[in-house]
Order: sequence, then structure tokens, then C-alpha cells
Amino acid sequence: MSRPTLSVAPLRLPDFLEQKCQALLEGIQRADSMNVALLAEQRAAGFTEALEWLQVMPPAQTEDLFVLYERALTGRIAELGS
Repeated sequence: MSRPTLSVAPLRLPDFLEQKCQALLEGIQRADSMNVALLAEQRAAGFTEALEWLQVMPPAQTEDLFVLYERALTGRIAELGS
């Protein structure tokens, strides 16, 4: 199993969110099957949608999180498929 390579640190999230968002990201990157990866990404997306709805952070940061989770999913599916 590969080690997580992406990080939320460059997004400069509020401290109270960084640990949770990183854990969600790592869940995607550590998935042991495509189904688990898809579920982990959906969990992360749902959490991010809640942050967006609650206006916890600027819209650009929210969008960056969505993009990061999608990149993680795409990478993990590629790894699992090889």
C-alpha cells in the first residue's frame, strides 16, 4: 500500500479543520479498493459541502479542498488499477 503523498497543509486551513480534512484525504489515499476509495472521497466531499453550506471558510478554500480530494481519488484509482 502506498503512503499518502498529498496534503491539505498548502491550503492553510483553519487549525480546527486541518486535522480532520487531512484524515479524510488520507482515507482516500489509503483505500484498499476502488469502492473504498469512492466511499472515502464521497465522505470527504460531504464534509466539505457542509463546510461550504456553513460558510466556515472562503469559497476558494472550499473549492481547493474539492479539487484536492478529487486528485487523491484519481491517483488512488490509478494505483489500484495497475
